[in-house]
Amino acid sequence: MDAPAEDAPSTEAPDTTTCGDTTSDRTNCGACGHVCRFGDCVDSVCQPGFSAACDPIPDGSPLDCHDLCARHGGTCAPRACRRSITDASALIFGSLGNCEVGFVDTSSTHDCDVPLTERRTCPHAPPCNVYAQCCCE
Repeated sequence: MDAPAEDAPSTEAPDTTTCGDTTSDRTNCGACGHVCRFGDCVDSVCQPGFSAACDPIPDGSPLDCHDLCARHGGTCAPRACRRSITDASALIFGSLGNCEVGFVDTSSTHDCDVPLTERRTCPHAPPCNVYAQCCCE
């Protein structure tokens, strides 16, 4: 009895037609199933983007954008996200409501290791708790 033939490695490219355009689809960026967590998919590469969550930052907290991006499974991308005419590292919101509707109190171009509470001015008497979104990749 002959031994079964071994499967030869395929020389054909994988079929990507089942997942659509992998050059611009955030859920299939560069390959089927590769999801961009933060930014858009451009030319099959995930771009940096602001974290979607409105993270609370208590007054005096040492949290920075390295911490927030890591919390969401990414790394900080300093000054890599466009906000209006500025390439920002963080968006600071004076309230949860402002964050939820995207009303930015301050956009920051600081480095990723600057504590988020040092990036804003307090619009009311302390304590001055804020919410933040960071530019992550």
